[in-house]
Amino acid sequence: MAKRKNLELKVSLEKMKIKNQQLIKKIEYATTSAYIDQQKRELLALGTEGDVWLDLPENSENITYKQEINETKTETNWGKWIQLFTQ
Repeated sequence: MAKRKNLELKVSLEKMKIKNQQLIKKIEYATTSAYIDQQKRELLALGTEGDVWLDLPENSENITYKQEINETKTETNWGKWIQLFTQ
């Protein structure tokens, strides 16, 4: 009866070792960026499989996204004449 109990414990021990290895692999995968991106897609419903995520740094400075337009105003000859004679 003791031999049978020892055999059962050895089998149980082997199963636990296999389970331990599986858990270690799951922990390693859970810390990867691929897993984090997958969780963002599944749990938060953000994006699809082919989307790319960008983690942009936060800038406290004010950024303008419009291009500044440098305009020069030229007066026409008739405008110069009107200004000359009306003032």
